Amino acid sequence: MEAGIQAQRDHEIEANFGRFLGQMQWFHPFVGIEWRYQKDRHEERDLFGQKFKHDGKLRYTAAFAYILPWLVLLQTQIDTKGQVRVELGREDIPLSKRLQGAFSLDSRREYMSGLRYIVTGILACLPTIIPNMVLEGDWC
Repeated sequence: MEAGIQAQRDHEIEANFGRFLGQMQWFHPFVGIEWRYQKDRHEERDLFGQKFKHDGKLRYTAAFAYILPWLVLLQTQIDTKGQVRVELGREDIPLSKRLQGAFSLDSRREYMSGLRYIVTGILACLPTIIPNMVLEGDWC
């Protein structure tokens, strides 16, 4: 589950439920729900030419994820409006013993990059740059 907020204009919630299949667990079908709202946003087009708007309406999704070489995750989903979204990313790229990198990009021209510093076995700091959300942080 991931959530992001910028108090002036952006709100986003996405929750998924699924299961990895097979002996090697490379394939992951799942269903989910998402809600996105952006104040003063006009209708946009994604890389497939589909029109979309972050209008604050709840959408249900059916999707699958497949793990590519170098453990990059390819995720494809379709929502209740028939819009297809494809995302490519990885969140645990080892850079050093305590530092990991992260990136993702998708067909809606959204992208993310970040670093994770592992403080202890159960505590990590993750500053993330997401262009439309300014700066986001997670603790895990």
